[in-house]
Amino acid sequence: MTRYPIRLLQLTDLHLLDDPAGEVQGVVTQQALEAVIDHGLRHHPDTDLVLVTGDLVHDAGAQAYRRLRATLERFQRPVYCLPGNHDRASLLRRHLNSERVRAPGAARHGNWLILFLDSHVEGRVHGHLDGRQFDHLGRMLRASGAPYVLLCLHHPPVDLGSSWLDASRVDNGETLLSLVHMEPRIRALAFGHVHQAVHRLFDGRPLLGTPATCFQFLPGTEHCALDARPPGYRWIHLHEDGTLATGIERLPARPA
Repeated sequence: MTRYPIRLLQLTDLHLLDDPAGEVQGVVTQQALEAVIDHGLRHHPDTDLVLVTGDLVHDAGAQAYRRLRATLERFQRPVYCLPGNHDRASLLRRHLNSERVRAPGAARHGNWLILFLDSHVEGRVHGHLDGRQFDHLGRMLRASGAPYVLLCLHHPPVDLGSSWLDASRVDNGETLLSLVHMEPRIRALAFGHVHQAVHRLFDGRPLLGTPATCFQFLPGTEHCALDARPPGYRWIHLHEDGTLATGIERLPARPA
């Protein structure tokens, strides 16, 4: 029997390197991820599952994916991963294939279907949803008897007010949102890519962006600028009646 609310953590934009001591934008990304996981385990010990929404690695190396799998096993919960623009989907699926840590197309938990869309375009920064992804979305919605859906992808489907980031959102996000508009079972959409907290509404439904586990981007900028705020993650509680609650957690400081 499903326990409600279903408690999720969303981690995103890990940017791991093959070298565990390697830095991106002055952050040792493995160390930062470990600190975020420590915080999540300490403050959310009753978590049911974890979502990791893209840019799992920075240099797309097999060593980084293998180390990531071992690191995510620390949750001892189901961990669902999807690719971002820095990932290589074939390597991700090859190495994130344990019983707990994997990259499914969808997962059913109680009244909720968690549905994953692959918005990454190999070798490009921007996102795109091709016909296969829309077919997958339609097929899963038809096949599932779940009354509520949480939709997850890497790139945001809307502009967020940072022109340099908006140029790399899902380039056909309007098509996705038109489908969301017609499908009342989709109760929220969670994404990564933006390295900042976002909570917008579309048709009364939350569009949720999440801080990176490493470095952050300053919101509302014309050009790329880093934010001094520390790494973070999002918690999401999915209730039996289709409502949800969510919030952001951050480390007290950037890892030294």
